[in-house]
Amino acid sequence: MNSAIKGSSTQPSTWITALPSRLSPLLLGVYLVLSQWNPCDSTSVAAGESILLILLGLVLGVFAGIQSLLDPPREARWRSYIPFAIFTFCIWTLVCSYFTLGTGNARSAFLGAWQSIAICGVFTAIYRQIHVGSAGEVYRWMIGLSLGSALGALYQYFVTMPQLRVRMQQDPTSVYQQLQVQPGSAEAMQAFNRVMSTEPIGPYALTNSLAGLLATWLVAWILVAYFFVAYSPKRADVRYGLPIALGIAILGFVLLLTKSRTAWLAAVIGITIACTGDPVLRNHLGKLLVRYRKQSILSGIALLLCVAILFWKDPLLLWEAGKSLSYRMDYWQGAWKLFCQSPWIGYGPLNFQSGYTTVKSFTASENPADPHNLWIESAMWGGIPLLSIVIAAAATLTLQPIRTKLGDQRLDKEAYLTDASEPLASRIGSWISLGAILALAGILGFAILVLDTSNLSNFVFALLFCVGCLLGRGIVPPRFWQTLSPKRAMWIGFILCLVLGLHLCFSGGWMQPGVMNSLLVGMAGALAHPSPRAAESAPQRVRIQNSLGFFFWMVMLFGFMQMTFWPETRLAEWQFNRSLEMAGKPSVEQSVSALQLHALAPELARDIAESCLMESLDIASTPSAKRKWEEAYTIARTEYLKRDPRNWGTYLQIAEWDYRMAHSMGGTDSERAQSYRISASERASQAAERNPSSVQVQIQAAVYAALGNDWPRVEEYLEKASRIDRLTPHLDRKISAVSVFFPNELIEPDHPLSASERLPNQDRYVYGEPAIQRLRKLSQQGK
Repeated sequence: MNSAIKGSSTQPSTWITALPSRLSPLLLGVYLVLSQWNPCDSTSVAAGESILLILLGLVLGVFAGIQSLLDPPREARWRSYIPFAIFTFCIWTLVCSYFTLGTGNARSAFLGAWQSIAICGVFTAIYRQIHVGSAGEVYRWMIGLSLGSALGALYQYFVTMPQLRVRMQQDPTSVYQQLQVQPGSAEAMQAFNRVMSTEPIGPYALTNSLAGLLATWLVAWILVAYFFVAYSPKRADVRYGLPIALGIAILGFVLLLTKSRTAWLAAVIGITIACTGDPVLRNHLGKLLVRYRKQSILSGIALLLCVAILFWKDPLLLWEAGKSLSYRMDYWQGAWKLFCQSPWIGYGPLNFQSGYTTVKSFTASENPADPHNLWIESAMWGGIPLLSIVIAAAATLTLQPIRTKLGDQRLDKEAYLTDASEPLASRIGSWISLGAILALAGILGFAILVLDTSNLSNFVFALLFCVGCLLGRGIVPPRFWQTLSPKRAMWIGFILCLVLGLHLCFSGGWMQPGVMNSLLVGMAGALAHPSPRAAESAPQRVRIQNSLGFFFWMVMLFGFMQMTFWPETRLAEWQFNRSLEMAGKPSVEQSVSALQLHALAPELARDIAESCLMESLDIASTPSAKRKWEEAYTIARTEYLKRDPRNWGTYLQIAEWDYRMAHSMGGTDSERAQSYRISASERASQAAERNPSSVQVQIQAAVYAALGNDWPRVEEYLEKASRIDRLTPHLDRKISAVSVFFPNELIEPDHPLSASERLPNQDRYVYGEPAIQRLRKLSQQGK
């Protein structure tokens, strides 16, 4: 294999220059495992739970830049546009996040932006490792991770989920307490439906995310099985055929259990295109089916039997497909309205949910964190420019098979780059495996450390995940990857992108760690294969490009550390100390200064405002101390509103606080109390404007309007609530499912609240129907 095909073969001369080439694959193995074990959905990323994965992704980008400087790759000139596309994507994402300052949740926006930038760093690392010869090891570990996730999902389906359903039926209160949900609320109804569902989620937060992973790598398993059987000797077929078939059966079975119709469709389309688009596979598929006709017939019968049983147990799976699509149409319709309001910069990363409630239809089902569509979510993150970059990347991947077929015919005669006999490829693969094994050991060790003998489910899940990863990685022997030509390996990468891309057209999770790993590996596999036209690259231009790339990733890492990592670390430390009461009771000055621990976090301002409110309401405090705490509360409340001005929950929370402040003053300071009452009514009205399709918010706004004797507005809000109740088909959005804060001033002395009207253990909160009845009666009396 000549150097133009292999890439540069320059070996590091010292241990210092060799360090990046060792640490980069090591950290890549760690990242692949940890990001699959803790995949972090949109909510987790917005809460800062993926902060270490972001840091690791940026470090991988830096190491990839160092490797490119020390050992410049030689590749076709058109691929030099990939770094430019990454640079444009990252910079524009940060720009769109900047525009959320003062207009949206900037903390979530920047966390989402850094997460997407870190994923680009992971892509550059994977691209680099595949380009220099370790595609086989990356594919093997992703195959292992898919098997580990599937085994964990099976354990959930057959053991932990049935146990939780039994607990829910026998003692629902304890389950609600575990889930931190108030019994009798709409959230409790949603939690009940989730617990009683039978779809496993694996290490993810949602079933659809697991389905996307399984669909993608099920197709990869099938392609690997075909190439292995087609190019391996007979004895190898016997030795490895059964484990491969068993792995395919496990992934296929769990994929059926997820009941994700979009993942099924994506897998079928992927397999169909793979069989018809690859000439070798198309020509030899019939021969293989005849050669293994018994196995093929049995596999087909087993598949049809599983599908039949699934539809027999859940016939609504087919008939509710239209309803599921209509839910997504509601999301897309709302997203289109938001897009028309801000077509060029979007709404910022992870800010879709707060904007969606303003345009949500009365018949929509819920408030999703993303619009469940790859293209629409890209437009929501960064408007037309970001959407254009994503479309260009998809077009490049789509045209890659055509480009290879027309221009790289000689590659068919070359051995694929992932030749385990080559020292460089073997060494890099070893470092990736070492990193992955260390991560698995860490996962299992932590599970043992927190082991609870009364509940072994978490430990068993971790054990199955780790064992499945190791077994899946070892099923296909290393020498197998030598049999794949660059076209075959590129074809597998293209199919991976196709399957997951189709699934993401109807599912959420764009730019989240666990979901994106499969797409990154597929993109790198499709783009990083060697080219006989590599000599087209100009050495001087390549050196300048690599230097700029290294500088870019260093700037990104430094910017992340200063803008997000250290503030998030300080916030986490403050929250931890506060939960353990380690810092003691803070003073007024300490509470106000704590706002600067994280200048963008609305959660910090919310907690401080609530703490200051409690101190100002303390009857044991002196009047002067109460006034100081009130001033601190006002500062924190203003900061809270500034940091999350789109969120309707912010306004409703402030309305409740202001009411409690006014109520505590009573007749001692009627002017200040009245100002707080007016503020509470205004904030509740703003909340109703930002969430016009919520029954709960409309009734709550009516409550605060009643406190101000604004009876026309009370009737207006109650009429909106009744209209929503008539139009919505969702039980958790009906009046009977919600509860609202109901002050004592609105309760008639001769008609106190009964136990059936109040939430359990929540005297201040009343169910929706009795609240409306009391408000209508008060409105008639007020008029």
